[in-house]
Amino acid sequence: MDKSNYLIITEAVEKLLFEKGFKLSSDESLEYYSNGEKAVMIEYDAKGLLCLKSATLQEGQGVEWKVMSSWAMDEKTPDRDKSSIANDFIDSINDFMGVKLTQTRTQVDLPSKHLKADTVDIESFTARFLAIYPTLKDAYKQNVTLYNEFLYDEFFKTHGVATFSEVLTGGVKKNINKYMEWLSSCYTNGDNAVTTTIVYTIVAGTLIKYPTLEKAAFEYMDKYTYLKKDCVNMLNLLKKPKNAKKYL
Repeated sequence: MDKSNYLIITEAVEKLLFEKGFKLSSDESLEYYSNGEKAVMIEYDAKGLLCLKSATLQEGQGVEWKVMSSWAMDEKTPDRDKSSIANDFIDSINDFMGVKLTQTRTQVDLPSKHLKADTVDIESFTARFLAIYPTLKDAYKQNVTLYNEFLYDEFFKTHGVATFSEVLTGGVKKNINKYMEWLSSCYTNGDNAVTTTIVYTIVAGTLIKYPTLEKAAFEYMDKYTYLKKDCVNMLNLLKKPKNAKKYL
């Protein structure tokens, strides 16, 4: 299967492994990540399951790969499910590395919808997002567990883009209008972190990744004048090669 199909997963796994000093290696057409003592790789098995495998490397001995986690996944698997797989793989790698996290996902509280001074901050924005997409609550907890704080840009770069692109691709006017209304409301009443997340991370991030969705996105955004203006300006900025390298 085309590796681009599980790019969301490999990007999340690579980020964690590179932070831990692993490097991409290859041996007899086999690609894996290694720090010289341990190795990790992602591949499909004979049954078509996407597997996360690990091995302990010892000089002069053969490599014995063990499956840490496996999932059924194909081209029709939505990005949200791929993100859940990535979270599971990250948990498995941390276990393999003997990492003791300061919090477990069961100990992480969900964000509050409560507004502070009538302003939508990133916490209440995220709470609203999770109310719309409750299946992503575990992904939120994983983010907090992994970084010991909520890195909202990392979270929405994956899940905001995934949901926005899925809504646009689905083509159901009611769903698209509802999503746009939610974005516009939060944009109008949001603080700087929220407006930046909406304009840059979610909207521009989606349309840079999926340029064929640009026309539909801006047509549905027509009645939200200020939101559309900022999104168009940001997208035009990011389309310039020198800026794309700097910001993306």
